[in-house]
Amino acid sequence: MLIKSRTKFDIPANFIFSKEQKAVLIIVHGFASSKESPTCKRLEEIMPKNGISTLAIDLPNHGENKNNFPNIPIYVFASSFGAFLALLYINNKKSSVKKIFLRCTAVNMKKILFDSTEPLEWEQLKKEGFIINAHFLRPVRLSLDFYNEIETYDLSEIFSKPKDILLKMVHGDCDQIASYAEAVKFSKQFGIELETINGADHVFSKKEYSDIVFNLAKKFLG
Repeated sequence: MLIKSRTKFDIPANFIFSKEQKAVLIIVHGFASSKESPTCKRLEEIMPKNGISTLAIDLPNHGENKNNFPNIPIYVFASSFGAFLALLYINNKKSSVKKIFLRCTAVNMKKILFDSTEPLEWEQLKKEGFIINAHFLRPVRLSLDFYNEIETYDLSEIFSKPKDILLKMVHGDCDQIASYAEAVKFSKQFGIELETINGADHVFSKKEYSDIVFNLAKKFLG
């Protein structure tokens, strides 16, 4: 399905309906991923069985409004870069979102992005205005404007935790992309509960790790 946007580009999305309709869970994937990721598919399998409909979207340059459900709560499951965006979205603004589950949050997205960019890529960015960054799960086209915008957002400086939204962070202590230490520091700074999964990497590659994540999400969002 396509969701109408305020731009000329509609948003590709998957909607899985639950008859109970206790809530709608918006799934925001990570950098260089998509709505077809294993995490999105697993949530689409698990959550409707627990009465929660799911809406997975593709972010711009990745993969391919909530007026229909005015009387039920909105939840968010966001991973990595998606978790970074979710925190920016709720920062200093009223929102209809009630719960947000943050998986392997890219707290310092600027550092992750800039550290992944090599000197020759910086030269190409300045000369041509874009690069194909192939240092993540999949190659993704990134513009100089994107770099400039990410540089302006320091969550540790600008974030203000909303009083009416429940937040929970889950992070692997062997995350090789989004720093576990920075996630712990951020969670303590803003009083957000953080669950550590010992041995887990950024993508929770072992089934035992991902099973823990989905069980925690089901409990938190259920």
